[in-house]
Parts: sequence; structure tokens; C-alpha cells
Amino acid sequence: MVRGAQLVERYTPSGLYLGHGYAVPVVPGVERRVITRIVRGLYWHHFQTGLGDDAQVTLVFIDKRKPHWQEALCTFQSLQLRHVPIGDGETFQYLYGRATDDPAFSVWLLIFFKGTAEQIVLAHTRRD
Repeated sequence: MVRGAQLVERYTPSGLYLGHGYAVPVVPGVERRVITRIVRGLYWHHFQTGLGDDAQVTLVFIDKRKPHWQEALCTFQSLQLRHVPIGDGETFQYLYGRATDDPAFSVWLLIFFKGTAEQIVLAHTRRD
């Protein structure tokens, strides 16, 4: 699922420079299937119902090598999402929320390997 780590510049959410760290790119294809299953499983866990086969899961992978990658997360700051750290949150943590007027629409911010090898994935679910 993971190949060659790359050195990247690190910034706080407010834009302060933290120095360099390593970002680990995820192999295309494999991660989509795995992360889609994670989102479907978390949806079941939190809402006690399945999404159904007709529900779409859209994934957006945040590339921290791009200079303005944090802008992709700005919209999430205005939402009232629940934060769930797993253990100490260093290996996996996520934020989630669901629309009140459309239970099939949910948003997820998945953070893997917090720190120098961090991977961030935005996801949302919906029915067509």
C-alpha cells in the first residue's frame, strides 16, 4: 500500500513552518478499495446502518507536497465534526459528520500515521 517516502515541508494549520518531515505516498488503486471499506465500516459503526450498494464513496487524497495543501481542509474547519482518535491518535484518527436532511450524505477526514509520514484522505458518501 505504501512506497517511497519523500521529504516535505511541514506547516501548522495556521501556516507556521515546522521544518521538514517525510510523506509516504500511497500506491494508487489499492488504497481506494481499502479506504472505501474503512469509510463504509465506520459509517456502520457510528450510525448502526449500512450505506447500501447504491451509495457512492468519493475519496480525495491530500498531497502534502503541494504548497497550498491545507486549503483543501479549510471547509472542514467550519463543520461541526466529531473527532475520534484511535489509541493515542498517532497511527489513525478521524473526524466525521452526517447531514440531518440526507442520512446517506456523510463526510470523513481520515488521518493516517500522524507526524512525519502523515496521510490525509477526505471522503464523503452519498446516494445517487
